[in-house]
Amino acid sequence: ILCATNVNDLGGYTLCKDNTLDLLQGQFYTLPSAKERLAIPPSIQILMELLVKLQDPEIEPEDLANTINQDVSLSYKLLRLINSAFFGLPREVNSTKQAIVMLGHNKIKTWASLLSLSGVDDKPVELRIVAMTRARMCELLAKYYKGQAEMFFATGLFSTLDALMDRPLDNLVEKLPLSPELKQALLDKSGAAGHALQDVLNYEKGDWIAIDASPIPSEVLSRVYLDAIHWAKELNTQLQD
Repeated sequence: ILCATNVNDLGGYTLCKDNTLDLLQGQFYTLPSAKERLAIPPSIQILMELLVKLQDPEIEPEDLANTINQDVSLSYKLLRLINSAFFGLPREVNSTKQAIVMLGHNKIKTWASLLSLSGVDDKPVELRIVAMTRARMCELLAKYYKGQAEMFFATGLFSTLDALMDRPLDNLVEKLPLSPELKQALLDKSGAAGHALQDVLNYEKGDWIAIDASPIPSEVLSRVYLDAIHWAKELNTQLQD
């Protein structure tokens, strides 16, 4: 078995694939393309407009339901996921409005955002799994940092926006109506959610010196990671069915 390490750009990834290496290790799919998109594709523009609406802190439940329902594919995926064994709800959910009532306004916003981002074209499935793993890890770390789980989840999820859209993260974040705390977490790794995200990134890279310096014990991070990667793979399987 041949394994290439430190594959950190698309050129290196392509070279390794052309030479039929068995395993690849690196950050090549979590970084934006070195060649930034010259023009924003219509699909990405539509996605950004959808995310702006979903993340609007002032959006009312009825408007949220209407926003989701305007995207037939998103509405279908959301209801299918909510009614799957992954959620394990006691009764079937038949509409977006009912889902908002049962699961809550903020949770539906988060899940709709995740499903929207998971549908980005021309990106490897591994990036989707990374996004979901980061989101879940941050969510699980919220209790250790005494933070709000849904905000921590969003921090992990949106940390891959630059790789998904091949745009600088700060440029994308400024276009979204995110809370100041969430923006600071994403851009500066500051605040409780930012510290959790930094823990996740350090664990992802195997930066053991930084991990040892974290207030979160390494055994907790290991346990959280194993939980998160299992959760992400299970969710990814559900989304592919």
